[in-house]
Amino acid sequence: CAACHGTDLDGTSHGPSLLGAGTSALGDAEIRVVIRNGVADTGGEFGAMPGNTVLRDAQVTEIIRHLRDAQEQFVGS
Repeated sequence: CAACHGTDLDGTSHGPSLLGAGTSALGDAEIRVVIRNGVADTGGEFGAMPGNTVLRDAQVTEIIRHLRDAQEQFVGS
């Protein structure tokens, strides 16, 4: 995740920030689908995101928890 979204999830030249309203508006189940299935290239700035079917469900849950914690800190700053 950090390779494209940054170690602070604030985005890089390879992937968008995960701290803004777009990602925050997604439910946990929707984020799980994105992690598993990826995102198609819609001709936007960043292109496609590959899905990840290797991570265990518990690991995906931890990623979502980390994302939510980072989003809360971002809003509170």
